[in-house]
Amino acid sequence: MKKWKCEVCGYVMEGETPCEVCPVCGAGENVFAKTDGQVEEGMKQWLCLFCGFIYETAEKPELCPECQVKGTNMFVEYDKNQEQFKDAGTMFRCKACGLVQVQDEVPSECPACGASSTAFISRDKWLENRK
Repeated sequence: MKKWKCEVCGYVMEGETPCEVCPVCGAGENVFAKTDGQVEEGMKQWLCLFCGFIYETAEKPELCPECQVKGTNMFVEYDKNQEQFKDAGTMFRCKACGLVQVQDEVPSECPACGASSTAFISRDKWLENRK
């Protein structure tokens, strides 16, 4: 699979062709360049614990461009193995505001926006729908 990097913001994606619009900064597909996947000097790779997306940027992200989860606590520096992702626990994301709750059962209410339990999607279900 080919890798493409947005030259404006550093977003890296995989696919046969780059996306039409960068999901992070909104730049057009003409700013994407093929990349070999090597991390540039001064940059780090961050793993989203909800969806497994790897984001290359200098600072820890606050929003995942792939699944829209919010919060720097949802990212860890990627160490080239998937154990970090597997060990993150059972998670539910509020579809209304993007907040993630780590717990065994669906939350009854979102503490950030007040949405009911029907507003939550589990990490497993989100990953299944993405395929």
